[in-house]
Amino acid sequence: AVRKLGAIGNVHGLDVDKTTLQSWAEASGWSPRTLELRVYLLRGVWQWAIDEGLDLPALPSVELPQVRPDVYRRQRATPTQAQAAAIVARLPEGWPRVCGHILLNTGCRVGEAAKLRWCDWRGDALHLQQKASRGKPAIRVVPVNQALKKVLDDWRRSQPEAPGPLAPLLRRRPSTVTSGMRRHMRAARQALGMPGVSPHALRRTGSTRLIAQRVDPKVYQDLFGH
Repeated sequence: AVRKLGAIGNVHGLDVDKTTLQSWAEASGWSPRTLELRVYLLRGVWQWAIDEGLDLPALPSVELPQVRPDVYRRQRATPTQAQAAAIVARLPEGWPRVCGHILLNTGCRVGEAAKLRWCDWRGDALHLQQKASRGKPAIRVVPVNQALKKVLDDWRRSQPEAPGPLAPLLRRRPSTVTSGMRRHMRAARQALGMPGVSPHALRRTGSTRLIAQRVDPKVYQDLFGH
């Protein structure tokens, strides 16, 4: 962060308009919104170090303005359980609606649902492939409730022939699923008058539901891959 902020020099000034912030962003290689957050974080860490007794010069007292214009930030919405169910019901029959049920009932990411194979559904659980990192396994296991189990059973019976264990569960390439779900979700939300609802919004609905139920944070982390 310090190296990046060095490109814009010391942050002084009385008022920072969007044009100035944009020029700083271009110099640092970050978006204006990211630049604002990084400067805010750096100021907080710097002030904490001073409070802890480190011999550091004081930072300027002038804070960067809050940058919240729509041009920098997309509108996002978290539908309620009823709204999310209505959106899924508006999706086309077939793999889009099955994918919608998976997203809503498991809280997985659309990219994770797109990579599912039939062997990843093991009775009462789905084994999701996620990006492994330090402390995070490559596979995350999420429970399958009775409603989703019925959807998957019906989907398997509707196949023209019994799918093999390595066959894609949604019968589409992952890239087709991710792009198709964005398109179908856009049409569904427009039909229902729900702006800002994306495939990821169904994940946020599941997250909100668990938080409202006061689920243990460790369980929440395991289920959502955080």
